[in-house]
Amino acid sequence: MKIKSVNPYTEEVNWTYDALSFGNCEDQIEKSRVAFSGWVSLSVGKRTTYISRASEVLRQNKRIYAEIIKKEIGKPIRLSRSRTA
Repeated sequence: MKIKSVNPYTEEVNWTYDALSFGNCEDQIEKSRVAFSGWVSLSVGKRTTYISRASEVLRQNKRIYAEIIKKEIGKPIRLSRSRTA
């Protein structure tokens, strides 16, 4: 089965994805459980370091993410870039 991402404003198809099978979903859930068990074993300081780095990467790529938001939900780009949007 295909899943389509459609811009609600223009009705253009942004992307088309293959849906995961039930087995693939179960595999991804199990991987997330394993990752979480590793995460909770880290010290708060170490987790803070990872979260800080992730926030830097998000800020560095905010134009890319704003474009994706614009396409996915049909928002004007200025609202997609907004911190409160």
